[in-house]
Amino acid sequence: MNRNIYVIFLSLAFCLIACRQHPHIQSLLQEAETLMGSRPDSSLILLESIPSPEKLSEEDYATWCLLITQARDKNYVEHTSDSVIGVAVRYFEKENNPKYYAKALYYQGRIYQDLGNVEKATSFFINSLDVGKRSSDYLQLFLTSSRLGTLYARFNVQKKAMVAYHDALQYALASQDSSSISYGYSYMGRAYSLLEEWEQSLSFYEKALFISTQIKDLQATELAMNEYVAVCANADRFDKIADYVDKLLEIKQDGGDKAGNLERLYFTIGDLFRHIGRNDESVLYLKKALLSDNLYTLAGSCQSLYFLYEELEQYENAVRYNNKYWEYADSIQKMENNKAIMEIETKYNHEKIQKENLQLRLKNVWIACGGTLGLLAALGFVFTMVKIFRRRLKDKEKFISDLEEQLEELKEESLFILSKMERNHSEVLDLSEQLEKIRQEYNKVKDEKEILKQSDGDFRIKQESLSQQLKEKADKITQIEKAQSMFIYENKKLEKKNLDLKEMIGSLQKNIFVLIEKKNLDKHNVVSFALLIKMRNEKKNLRDEEWKELFIIVNLLHENFVDRLLISFPKLKNEDLKLCCLTKLQFTNEEISSFLCIQEESVIKRKQRFKSKIGDPENWGKGGFDVYIASF
Repeated sequence: MNRNIYVIFLSLAFCLIACRQHPHIQSLLQEAETLMGSRPDSSLILLESIPSPEKLSEEDYATWCLLITQARDKNYVEHTSDSVIGVAVRYFEKENNPKYYAKALYYQGRIYQDLGNVEKATSFFINSLDVGKRSSDYLQLFLTSSRLGTLYARFNVQKKAMVAYHDALQYALASQDSSSISYGYSYMGRAYSLLEEWEQSLSFYEKALFISTQIKDLQATELAMNEYVAVCANADRFDKIADYVDKLLEIKQDGGDKAGNLERLYFTIGDLFRHIGRNDESVLYLKKALLSDNLYTLAGSCQSLYFLYEELEQYENAVRYNNKYWEYADSIQKMENNKAIMEIETKYNHEKIQKENLQLRLKNVWIACGGTLGLLAALGFVFTMVKIFRRRLKDKEKFISDLEEQLEELKEESLFILSKMERNHSEVLDLSEQLEKIRQEYNKVKDEKEILKQSDGDFRIKQESLSQQLKEKADKITQIEKAQSMFIYENKKLEKKNLDLKEMIGSLQKNIFVLIEKKNLDKHNVVSFALLIKMRNEKKNLRDEEWKELFIIVNLLHENFVDRLLISFPKLKNEDLKLCCLTKLQFTNEEISSFLCIQEESVIKRKQRFKSKIGDPENWGKGGFDVYIASF
């Protein structure tokens, strides 16, 4: 009795504490929201400093959930779960607050985009737009429309991308925010470039560049300039780039909060100089960019220097920077592979912590509520753990699938390189034949000219003609030798690239093997919890997919038992394998008859007939089948 009173008292105390008002929290949340645009890192620190936010009032907690998700997104923190933003979505939908509800839907879409579920992400962005139209938050509408346009552009859905980017520009104009307007014009330029309408595209990029250079927003300028250069390249309009290089240099000199990464800016300027033929200035800025500690900037700068020196026919420098480019590219590939693996491990650790917290809560419920509730909580924990394992397994399978696709692409690229090398080799041989033929002609003309020298002066005109022929043959020989050198040089580059590809392929294959091994261990945990518990509780026939799952379980538990059986006795049928697996798992004849939907006597007869399929083992006797299978 005293124990029950104590539990009730604790529950009431907890409710009173949870319902306490936190007047200072609202001002802190407002400050975090104010800092979100200019200082998202400070906003995140403020929000994370709030202890036990789940104990706040319902409104404050929902606001905190929305703001913490927004701050993490702006600080490029990878989203791994939608549980936090889900609180905000449900609350602001209930409160009929279109501004915050639209924002919550947008960030739920961002989370699903990070998790790779493009379908759900698109759905939430569309819902966010529908709700947001009831508010006057034009910046949020611009953000959502542009994100939706980028998704459509990524999957080459050109008409929908055009509509979404057009809407984004209209919202940016309504907001009167110069940076957003610049981005909006850049997005329209991107939409027209997808349709290969180059002049329209260039027109919008020029508007974007005019605004971004006026307000000295380097990030908006870099976006517009980089895509502008790509469109100029496709449209063969490099003459249009030169005017903007000096503007970039002016922004760099002015600096300020929007100046961005200096080495990245040097790379952009150097690459632009390369495209417009200002080679000395290009080399100067690209070498400044090589002082960066960013691998992507370093790789891009080396690649630009390689292209530049190759155009200048300074092949020694070209090869040196090409080798550096592939070193940085290899480091980037390894970093991205490690990052992907670390993301899986982070998700796993996060789920592990969630599981441990759940265990602790279940233990407290057991103490407070007694044995019955504790048993129910334990069952809930088992199914939750199965769900966690299945989700982790699904993530790993997707990652392995992505790696395998990447592996196939690398293999195809390697085959293409080998094919191109073969064609180059064939071209070299053809050129060698041409060269030999022209040299013979050259020698013949030369001999003829020598003969004419010894003749009378009446043949002077013919001698001049032969001299001209000699010059043409010599020029042709020089051209062929140069072409041969170029093909040989290209083959050397291709050989280097192919070696790098083979190394990457080997690394990927190793990673895939390790991940598959880990995935199989996880699969073992999942199936052993789900299927075996079901079989112990329900003695009935299994579905086809469940029989396949059972074969996996037996393989994992008993050292590839099913595979070894098929290797030793390839004539075994599927029904024979079912009987062997059930026996290996020590089910009785009565239980086996339930799983196979036959009489118990039929089970015994099947076991006896098994002799003829595997030969008559020594000491078969009564119960010999069970003993044989147990020891196999």
